[in-house]
Amino acid sequence: MSERKRWSLILGLGLLIAGALGGLIYMEDENIAALRMEVTTVNANIDKGRVTIAKTPALEREVIIQRETDSVVAQILPSDDDLNNFVRTLRDFQEASGARIVEVKNKNIRNAQKDGDFDRVVYSLKFDANIFQMLDFTGQVENFSRFMSVPTFKLTAARRADENKGEEPRHTVQMDVETFVYEAKDHAIEASIDSYDRKRDLLLSEISKRQAELQIRAYEYRGQRGRRDPWVDPRVPRGKVGSDFLEIPEQILLVENLVERTHGAVTLWEEYTAAENLIAQMKSRAELEKVMAELEEDVRQVLESNQLTFVSAERRFENEVVVALQELNAKLNNSVGVVGPTVAVLKEAIDTVEGFLQAHRYDDALTAFQTIEPRLHLAENDVARKPMIAKLRWLARMADTVLVFDRIEMRISGVGLIEGLHPIAVVNGESLSEGEMVEDDLFIRSIREDEIEFVYRGVILARRIEPKSPQESK
Repeated sequence: MSERKRWSLILGLGLLIAGALGGLIYMEDENIAALRMEVTTVNANIDKGRVTIAKTPALEREVIIQRETDSVVAQILPSDDDLNNFVRTLRDFQEASGARIVEVKNKNIRNAQKDGDFDRVVYSLKFDANIFQMLDFTGQVENFSRFMSVPTFKLTAARRADENKGEEPRHTVQMDVETFVYEAKDHAIEASIDSYDRKRDLLLSEISKRQAELQIRAYEYRGQRGRRDPWVDPRVPRGKVGSDFLEIPEQILLVENLVERTHGAVTLWEEYTAAENLIAQMKSRAELEKVMAELEEDVRQVLESNQLTFVSAERRFENEVVVALQELNAKLNNSVGVVGPTVAVLKEAIDTVEGFLQAHRYDDALTAFQTIEPRLHLAENDVARKPMIAKLRWLARMADTVLVFDRIEMRISGVGLIEGLHPIAVVNGESLSEGEMVEDDLFIRSIREDEIEFVYRGVILARRIEPKSPQESK
């Protein structure tokens, strides 16, 4: 091969290699640009993740508080299933007040394409009642646990002619009773929150505050209390002039006094049945029999003198005094000694204490237990009541444990979390690890960056570690 061809070959190979290297460099440059784009995207995602992480504690806090207050909201706004019992509830109001429901109409207009999560539900009622039964009925609507309102109301007064016939004057009342049904349109899957119970316990104060804001104090309707019905009571006596009779206001006050004394006798009966021992029972019964004797004598005089001529007063006297005394006499005649709280009383006490514990009202739970505790020993030998007493004592112990733990003074100076080593917490100036005792019945269960879990009297409780101020850090 000539010298010229050899150099041409070398030159060609050099150009080929240079082109290949240039192509590789170009491809590598493209890869570097793509990687830079990926790095930019990853950095952006990291920034978004940091923002999300920064917002997560506050969001978790609001979600936990909302979930824990949902139970109160559920009591205020019924679901569709609860709405099925709405008419039944109105019937219960009828029985309790003495009103007589004549007609119930469903005025609901359910909108399938509604914008919000709430449906307005309205029932139109028509019922007969005297003025005080009507007020009682309306008061029960107002105080019901579910939200209800009365947007429209109409009363047609009874005729006085009916009263003159000896009939109780009952007005015709028409009213709309309104409530709302909550149906969430967005059925999203509930997000899971790590260590939910622990985080919830740290927010008990805020949860209780939110729940209290949703509850409205009930108004107690206290009955007629000597008032008149302005639609039928003209405030003129019904007897003849010169005859021995009481005017209407005096009749109302007389019956009101007898009703209150009858209620007092019923209260004494309840004290008798709840007496702690035989001596207390004997004292309560003696006082009750004395009150009953005086009351029955006054009732006999009223019956024999025919002093009651006002129909409303007559009916109330018959139902709330005469009949009540007959029932009370029957109970006295059939009564035997009652030892300790009954099963029904124990069940009510358990429900009350559990309700306070669920609402994190530990002081109220302990107070409710203490009202019945002195009488528990009287029923401890009864097979049916012994397990209930044990449960009641256990619930009270839970409440007392939380309250005592809250009063324990602990200075948590800080925690040490080092990979490969056991976590350390400085409590009351002493370095302690998980499982070590702080004091009697109190040891550390787990140590975290923001809180320490303790076991006290067998109950797991937490103390949050408050961050130090800049001055304390110095």
